[in-house]
Amino acid sequence: MQGRGLHWRRATQTLERYTTATLIATMAPQPPPPSEWRDLMNQMSRDSCAHYKRFVYEHTKFVEYFRTATPLQELNLMHIGSRPARRSQSGGVETLRAIPYVLQ
Repeated sequence: MQGRGLHWRRATQTLERYTTATLIATMAPQPPPPSEWRDLMNQMSRDSCAHYKRFVYEHTKFVEYFRTATPLQELNLMHIGSRPARRSQSGGVETLRAIPYVLQ
């Protein structure tokens, strides 16, 4: 029974922390960030997006890595999606479909 009390105490403390943080954030909103910060974040977003696209679309081994590192091929064999996971069996990353699989 003692272990159950510990879980209850932790759950209560967690709920208190979330409630306190929510109240602080909503009752005393922070001022907007300086425009220089927003400009910097926008530039970082553009740069990272460009780097990601360059890596995914131009790296010759990306699709091979993706097939190896994810369960895409196994999921495709299960026929659990409404459409095939790929538009065609050949081609690069652009042939992949954006099919969300929820694995639990």
